[in-house]
Amino acid sequence: AEPKLTLGVRNARIGQFVARARAGESYAGKLVYLQRRVGNRWRIVTRARLGANGAVRFRGAVPRGKHRLRITTPPSPGYLRGFSTVVTVRG
Repeated sequence: AEPKLTLGVRNARIGQFVARARAGESYAGKLVYLQRRVGNRWRIVTRARLGANGAVRFRGAVPRGKHRLRITTPPSPGYLRGFSTVVTVRG
């Protein structure tokens, strides 16, 4: 099943974020990637590993200015690729 991913911004200026994954199966221990839109491509900023509750707080170095961010999970056996909604931040 495809997970429902949520990206929360705690503090965009210093790059603090929260990622959550909800699905029928546990996503504990899975990697999530923070991506930033650069031109017409998505570039990986950083990665984080989800905790036992399917959530993680992490830091990502995002340059100053206005950016579009999302998180994604890679596909793996028994799991589908997932994407969060796009969040616009000003740092």
